[in-house]
Amino acid sequence: MSLKAFLDISKPSKWLWHNHTTENHISQQALNDKLKKLVKDANVQTIGQVKFHLLRKFLMGALTRSNFSDWQTKRVLAKEIPTTDSTYLQTLNASIDEKWQIKESGAFPEVYERIRLTGFINHNSTRIEQLEAKIRELETVNVTVRKEMLSVFKEMLAELRAKDIISKDTETKLNKTLAKLEPEA
Repeated sequence: MSLKAFLDISKPSKWLWHNHTTENHISQQALNDKLKKLVKDANVQTIGQVKFHLLRKFLMGALTRSNFSDWQTKRVLAKEIPTTDSTYLQTLNASIDEKWQIKESGAFPEVYERIRLTGFINHNSTRIEQLEAKIRELETVNVTVRKEMLSVFKEMLAELRAKDIISKDTETKLNKTLAKLEPEA
């Protein structure tokens, strides 16, 4: 839902973000509390604190990395742009709209990948995916090696028993121990 649609439906009396009395702006603490509740309700896993200024900082960094100019970033974040500068930035809104548009392929623009709060998308995500793939590969190798080693041990055990080097009881005990070492299916 766009802000315009929200305003058409909610018709705030005086303030868009008001306190419980609707007579004043919402306090910084109340805003932070609302954000924390939204994050919790959405099951977003966080690292560190949830605060409005940190969310704004996160968004500012993401927009900058997505090639938004300083002016575009300020406008998106509702930061003040002096009238003396704003006069010369008449196409600013249009240039911002272009960057938010969905591309012809149907994929979201680059900025979406940097600002979404679900899925672990940031500069570490590729490294994490590589490490997870390596772990899966090593787990597979581990199972294969264990199976091969157990097979060799069982053959050696049978050979030792055939040559009467170990007793039947010892062979049975060792086979039971080896069975416990079998990888789980």
